[in-house]
Amino acid sequence: MNTLVTIKAFKRPYYLEKVLDSIVHSIDSNKQKYMISLDFHPLTQDESTKLIEKYKKDIDIELIKQVGPTGCAGNMRFCFNYSFRINDYDAMIHIEDDTPVGKDLFLWSDWAINYMKDKDLFAASFFTRKISDGERTGDPTINLLKEHFDCGGGFCITRKQWEYIVGLKEIFGIVGPASLEAPPEEWYYRQQITDDGSWAWPFNRYYRRGKSCLYPYINRTNNIGDKEGRFNPGEDWHRKNIYVENWIESDYYKDIDLSKLNYKNPE
Repeated sequence: MNTLVTIKAFKRPYYLEKVLDSIVHSIDSNKQKYMISLDFHPLTQDESTKLIEKYKKDIDIELIKQVGPTGCAGNMRFCFNYSFRINDYDAMIHIEDDTPVGKDLFLWSDWAINYMKDKDLFAASFFTRKISDGERTGDPTINLLKEHFDCGGGFCITRKQWEYIVGLKEIFGIVGPASLEAPPEEWYYRQQITDDGSWAWPFNRYYRRGKSCLYPYINRTNNIGDKEGRFNPGEDWHRKNIYVENWIESDYYKDIDLSKLNYKNPE
């Protein structure tokens, strides 16, 4: 399928460098097309731009620098629109700017996109944070279906799934948890609606509408963003609740040839 890899970046080039370095060292990274949407920040814009330009020698990156702040949800909206409206991609692989990828991330994503194309699923997420699922070791070919969408480590989605979302309502960000029962129109009376808010709350609590999401049993990304995060209370909280020690790049899997895994359909 014709797939675009999107990365939304903001003010933390020290994390973005780790993400780009992990991508370059992953399998099939040179076969992908990348679009990085760099949200405007006056103190780090130049540093982030130079960093991204450096990696253009290794992977095919189109850098789009936003002229003003778009916010977390606004920048996510741009990534979707760029993939499915401005361009005609069949699928999108999205990576956050603080989520290094595992070596077989693109192999797993290709498998997941093909698995989802004739299924009534919502999306495929690469990562389950510690707060909701603990830490695992085991068979890296196993995959699961869950009644939850976790955006904290990136995801992939097909055009069919995006058109389903658009058919419900446009994306918007909110501040504060959204009620599962209330329709989005009521959120305007109960929440702060802003592009600087979380786009994940509407996705999980409204757009998903009972659909399942596909996950690898072993995380294919990790979230290292313990500093300066928009929705992160602090480094201790991140370490206890988000960062997962046992993911595909941990020592437990160092002797496995990740290029030859045969991923299993969820039972």
